Amino acid sequence: MKTFAFLLLFLLIFPIISAVEFDVKEEFSQGETLIAKVAGNFLQPLQKENVFFYRTHVRIPLEYDIRKINDEYYIYALLSGKESNNYSIALENIKYMKGSEISEEDIKRDFTINNKTADFSVNPGFANDNEFSIEVQNLQDREITIEIKTKENANASGETYKDSIILKSGQKQEIDFLFELQESEFKIIELSTADLIYNIPADIPAIEIQEQEIFKFEPQKVIVSVPTDSETRRTIYLYNTGDEAIKDITLSLSNSLKNYVTVSEENINKLDPNSNLPIELTFTSEEEFEVEGHIKAKQGTQIIYSQISVKFLTNYTPSEVPQPEYTTQTCAERGYPICSRDEVCSSEEIIRAKDNICCVGTCQEKEEPSSTGKIIGILILIVAIGFLIWFFKKKYKGAKKPVNLLKIAKGKKK
Repeated sequence: MKTFAFLLLFLLIFPIISAVEFDVKEEFSQGETLIAKVAGNFLQPLQKENVFFYRTHVRIPLEYDIRKINDEYYIYALLSGKESNNYSIALENIKYMKGSEISEEDIKRDFTINNKTADFSVNPGFANDNEFSIEVQNLQDREITIEIKTKENANASGETYKDSIILKSGQKQEIDFLFELQESEFKIIELSTADLIYNIPADIPAIEIQEQEIFKFEPQKVIVSVPTDSETRRTIYLYNTGDEAIKDITLSLSNSLKNYVTVSEENINKLDPNSNLPIELTFTSEEEFEVEGHIKAKQGTQIIYSQISVKFLTNYTPSEVPQPEYTTQTCAERGYPICSRDEVCSSEEIIRAKDNICCVGTCQEKEEPSSTGKIIGILILIVAIGFLIWFFKKKYKGAKKPVNLLKIAKGKKK
């Protein structure tokens, strides 16, 4: 009878408990970014206007946002400037299913802010694009190192280590993320120090894959070291290798580079077929540090990138690096071939021509990785195992069986 009563009580309470999952940490440090997850059967989509914050029972303003990702809602809020106290986050003016009934009850979760200072803050607390930036700020009075990882989920053991950054006290920095995926994926961006971990949800959409590359940067990656307190320039080229003009192209830099790199062109009205346009990048910084990012060219739905990695060094004297030859003629006019994606140039020397990148040599088919080495390795392993089997058989052949003293004691002499 007691068991039946317990089951009945459980069935009555269970719909209330499981109606909405609202996951919020119970305790935060000062300056930390709150990230919460909400899951439930809402009859009306949750909006920013449904989210409220309170200190004890007094409503307070906070910078925050809400986003739906994979049928779940994520909320982040910046707790900077909020003193140690009791707080709460509430969902109000909402409709959701509680079991078989419609409920309009507010949902609230309490949390506290302690008197410690968080290592760093993040902004924003979620992402839903293939290209985005997260701003981090060191809140400590010392230098900190933030490690950056991407994971399939918050509890995933398989991690992809991306990078780490070092921030001085109070320093802010944009961390750029760029995912070029053929299928949409959900990922967790983990930003961490020894004392604090943020798991930031990111809904990464698939990007459009062009069957034929007619719109590209050259080079596709720029690695440069430049002195501080001076301007250094590098040129990259935007190519249209197709037979039709490309119009209305916009160029932009990732957030991490905007304060240290300028681009000579931001809007290109027209790029003629089989032609290129030189783009000048100017690097400048008063401080010594490293930064990575990219330049993006967008035309309609087509987007291309060139990765940029730059080191600003004090008292650095750049060495003269030979640059590939540039010509206003086409590759055909110069008498050089253009290698396809499945080919490789026999020479390391290239020429940046009007219509494409020319191979100063011959184009050869890319060789598939040879399996000869693997086969030899397997044969050696088989021979080694065979030798060991032969050796032990020969060594112990005819050896007397050891006497079992325990069996002798029991009268079983065998």
